[in-house]
Amino acid sequence: MGIFFKDKSQYPRKKGNRSVGAGRPSGMEETLRSEKMVVEHKTFYFFLKQNQRGRFLRITEESNGKSDTIIVPSTGIKEVKEMLDSLLQTISETPNPLENKPTLD
Repeated sequence: MGIFFKDKSQYPRKKGNRSVGAGRPSGMEETLRSEKMVVEHKTFYFFLKQNQRGRFLRITEESNGKSDTIIVPSTGIKEVKEMLDSLLQTISETPNPLENKPTLD
């Protein structure tokens, strides 16, 4: 799917004093796996992490020099996947009117 970062020194860029995807410090966090995906002008970073409270998925979106992050507890990851699967099914079943527009050549 993407790039696996072995440690924080491999994160793509710094934001302030923290690496992208580092988030707020909450004690010791261990990165179990990380992936990077580029879609159009956006870059998405997926970090599967764990700390003393449990495992979680941190998703960071970067676009035009700005970044936003969401955190999904491990107990909700399966539900998020099921929701995305449902959305993908809707996308495949619903025609996109923008894809059928003639181009201005």
